[in-house]
Amino acid sequence: MQGFESISKIYPKLITSVFVTTKNRDVLLKRLKSRGTETEDSLKVRLINALDEMKKIDRYDYLLINEFFKGSVEKLEAIAKLSLLKTSKFSVEKFMKEWNNG
Repeated sequence: MQGFESISKIYPKLITSVFVTTKNRDVLLKRLKSRGTETEDSLKVRLINALDEMKKIDRYDYLLINEFFKGSVEKLEAIAKLSLLKTSKFSVEKFMKEWNNG
Protein backbone atom coordinates (compact mmCIF):
# COMPACT_ATOMS: atom_id res chain seq x y z
CA MET A 1 0.00 0.00 0.00
CA GLN A 2 2.76 2.49 0.86
CA GLY A 3 4.58 1.80 -2.41
CA PHE A 4 1.42 2.45 -4.41
CA GLU A 5 0.77 5.71 -2.60
CA SER A 6 4.35 6.91 -3.12
CA ILE A 7 4.59 6.11 -6.82
CA SER A 8 1.09 7.37 -7.63
CA LYS A 9 2.03 10.78 -6.24
CA ILE A 10 5.07 10.93 -8.52
CA TYR A 11 3.53 9.42 -11.67
CA PRO A 12 -0.25 9.67 -11.31
CA LYS A 13 -0.98 9.45 -15.03
CA LEU A 14 1.32 6.50 -15.67
CA ILE A 15 0.04 4.22 -12.95
CA THR A 16 -2.53 1.50 -13.42
CA SER A 17 -3.34 0.24 -9.98
CA VAL A 18 -4.87 -3.07 -8.96
CA PHE A 19 -6.12 -3.83 -5.46
CA VAL A 20 -5.78 -7.58 -4.97
CA THR A 21 -7.67 -9.23 -2.15
CA THR A 22 -9.47 -12.38 -1.15
CA LYS A 23 -13.20 -13.03 -1.40
CA ASN A 24 -13.65 -12.32 2.30
CA ARG A 25 -11.94 -12.16 5.69
CA ASP A 26 -12.31 -15.87 6.34
CA VAL A 27 -10.50 -16.81 3.13
CA LEU A 28 -7.62 -14.46 3.99
CA LEU A 29 -7.38 -15.91 7.48
CA LYS A 30 -7.38 -19.48 6.12
CA ARG A 31 -4.61 -18.65 3.62
CA LEU A 32 -2.47 -16.94 6.22
CA LYS A 33 -2.88 -19.83 8.66
CA SER A 34 -2.06 -22.40 5.97
CA ARG A 35 1.34 -20.78 5.42
CA GLY A 36 2.29 -21.56 9.00
CA THR A 37 4.33 -18.37 9.30
CA GLU A 38 2.03 -16.27 11.46
CA THR A 39 1.46 -16.15 15.19
CA GLU A 40 -2.00 -15.51 16.58
CA ASP A 41 -0.96 -11.94 17.36
CA SER A 42 0.45 -11.34 13.90
CA LEU A 43 -2.72 -12.79 12.36
CA LYS A 44 -4.78 -10.24 14.25
CA VAL A 45 -2.51 -7.43 13.05
CA ARG A 46 -2.68 -8.67 9.45
CA LEU A 47 -6.48 -8.73 9.53
CA ILE A 48 -6.65 -5.24 11.01
CA ASN A 49 -4.23 -3.99 8.34
CA ALA A 50 -6.25 -5.69 5.60
CA LEU A 51 -9.42 -3.99 6.78
CA ASP A 52 -7.67 -0.61 6.90
CA GLU A 53 -6.39 -1.12 3.37
CA MET A 54 -9.91 -2.02 2.18
CA LYS A 55 -11.01 1.48 3.11
CA LYS A 56 -8.76 2.77 0.30
CA ILE A 57 -10.02 0.53 -2.51
CA ASP A 58 -11.56 3.48 -4.31
CA ARG A 59 -8.07 4.89 -4.94
CA TYR A 60 -7.31 1.98 -7.26
CA ASP A 61 -8.26 1.55 -10.90
CA TYR A 62 -9.21 -2.12 -10.56
CA LEU A 63 -10.32 -4.56 -7.90
CA LEU A 64 -9.13 -8.14 -8.33
CA ILE A 65 -10.63 -10.76 -6.05
CA ASN A 66 -8.06 -13.54 -6.02
CA GLU A 67 -10.07 -16.75 -5.81
CA PHE A 68 -8.20 -19.02 -8.21
CA PHE A 69 -4.60 -18.39 -9.24
CA LYS A 70 -4.97 -19.08 -12.97
CA GLY A 71 -8.06 -16.90 -13.29
CA SER A 72 -6.44 -14.10 -11.32
CA VAL A 73 -3.33 -14.21 -13.53
CA GLU A 74 -5.51 -14.02 -16.65
CA LYS A 75 -7.39 -11.02 -15.26
CA LEU A 76 -4.15 -9.31 -14.28
CA GLU A 77 -2.73 -9.89 -17.76
CA ALA A 78 -5.89 -8.36 -19.28
CA ILE A 79 -5.57 -5.32 -17.02
CA ALA A 80 -1.91 -4.93 -17.99
CA LYS A 81 -2.78 -5.01 -21.70
CA LEU A 82 -5.61 -2.51 -21.26
CA SER A 83 -3.40 -0.19 -19.25
CA LEU A 84 -1.36 0.44 -22.40
CA LEU A 85 -4.43 2.08 -23.94
CA LYS A 86 -5.16 4.55 -21.15
CA THR A 87 -5.58 8.05 -22.53
CA SER A 88 -3.49 9.38 -19.67
CA LYS A 89 -0.45 7.72 -21.27
CA PHE A 90 -0.79 9.78 -24.43
CA SER A 91 -0.23 13.41 -25.22
CA VAL A 92 -3.67 14.44 -26.42
CA GLU A 93 -2.28 17.50 -28.18
CA LYS A 94 0.34 15.45 -30.04
CA PHE A 95 -2.19 12.79 -30.99
CA MET A 96 -4.69 15.37 -32.28
CA LYS A 97 -1.98 17.13 -34.27
CA GLU A 98 -0.82 13.88 -35.88
CA TRP A 99 -4.40 12.78 -36.47
CA ASN A 100 -5.31 16.06 -38.08
CA ASN A 101 -2.27 16.00 -40.39
CA GLY A 102 -3.28 12.60 -41.69
